[in-house]
Amino acid sequence: MASSADYERIFMLLYSNVAGQALAVALDLEIVDAIDSGLTDPTELARGLNADPRNLTRLLRALAGLGLCAEDDTGRFSLTESGKLLRKTDPNSLASLAKLTTVHIGDLVSWHEMKSSVLTGKCAFKDRNGTDFFGYLTAHPELYESLNLAMRQGSRLIAKDIAQAYDFPEGAAVTDIGGGDGTLLGNVLAAHPGLTGTLYDTAAGVAQAKVTLDEVGVADRCTVTAGDFFQYVPAGSDVYLIKSVLHDWDDSAAHEILVNCRRAIPDHGRLLILEPVLDDSVAASGAVYSRLSDLNMMTALGGRERSREDFEKLCAKAGFDVIQVRKLERFDLSLIEAAPAPVEGQR
Repeated sequence: MASSADYERIFMLLYSNVAGQALAVALDLEIVDAIDSGLTDPTELARGLNADPRNLTRLLRALAGLGLCAEDDTGRFSLTESGKLLRKTDPNSLASLAKLTTVHIGDLVSWHEMKSSVLTGKCAFKDRNGTDFFGYLTAHPELYESLNLAMRQGSRLIAKDIAQAYDFPEGAAVTDIGGGDGTLLGNVLAAHPGLTGTLYDTAAGVAQAKVTLDEVGVADRCTVTAGDFFQYVPAGSDVYLIKSVLHDWDDSAAHEILVNCRRAIPDHGRLLILEPVLDDSVAASGAVYSRLSDLNMMTALGGRERSREDFEKLCAKAGFDVIQVRKLERFDLSLIEAAPAPVEGQR
């Protein structure tokens, strides 16, 4: 017999769109930053936002129910630790990522079209827009900027974990493939002063790289190169990073990227893939984040999240052996270390 917790779970799912819109309104009106600045009384806050005090209070109480703020006995509101992560000034802010997902996502993905992807096996986004996700962003630079800001925040949160999770060889050259503004590579270089780096992405992707690399003080040890990883990957490094790239693409496209990586990487080199790794065992329910991310990739980009077996097959086909998979602490990400496979006769 279903328990009250079972019913509550279903009702939370039914209202998940409402919760997302509540967060979207809070971000669009910059309510979190206003509370953080001292506007904790709903009436004062409404005056500052030119909002209706009664309905604003209703929104604030819903945000409190979601664990983002708290109301005291005087009716004033303060941010919870979770809510503070949505401040634009927080060094670990998720504001841009949350705004992309809740405010701008309607311009990028129509989620009711997920059904089309399930039935046809095709990318619903591409069918609707006549171009793939990144082609659409190129034609809408304001959305591309929002995506880059969101990805920067996500990379910043795990960059130091990655820098510490892998034993980078002293004096190694490191290339970050599809590395955006350099947040990940910059933190790796900052944590390992003996390393040098190459940041590689499209011209739009690396547009803010100089600012980022200057901020962490590694610009003098890092070369920024614009290009297309479907065409080539720069040679000459010992370690290659590729974070949250392969899952954007189907197996055929991901194979192309990995083949270009193999052409660039020396026999002693290493490829570090940073992505969720699905557990496809019968007993595993799977982490919610990676499973929902998989649906996002299916509907919006035509890509997929992969299991360890999937990565091993994909890497082997491109000339790599997976030698270890290490789960990181946050965001359900894993570090997949791959080495160039010995050529036939050298095994």
